[in-house]
Amino acid sequence: PADSFDLVSLQYPALPRAGDDAAIQKLLGTVRPGGLLLAVYHDLDHGHREHMKSRGVDPDDYVGAGDLERLLGDAFTVELHAVEARIDPPPGTVHIADVVLRARRR
Repeated sequence: PADSFDLVSLQYPALPRAGDDAAIQKLLGTVRPGGLLLAVYHDLDHGHREHMKSRGVDPDDYVGAGDLERLLGDAFTVELHAVEARIDPPPGTVHIADVVLRARRR
């Protein structure tokens, strides 16, 4: 239900782009006033995007951190939107950094 949670956490979400943003707006609406939204995405440089596409996944088909930030509108205050290096990533991985978006609902 709306205004239900103090924290909504999206860890590497695979939210497909849709004709409208109703589902995402409903998700954002579950954060209580004063509550936090925390979203973490892979930082997708060109090489990482090509790696995903070679496996049949086009990142442009999904809602990214920038898209999510735009959808927050005036209902949230963005406290952090930054690229953070991963600590000790496994050798050979293309996932070496993440995008962290933290926003507080007004």
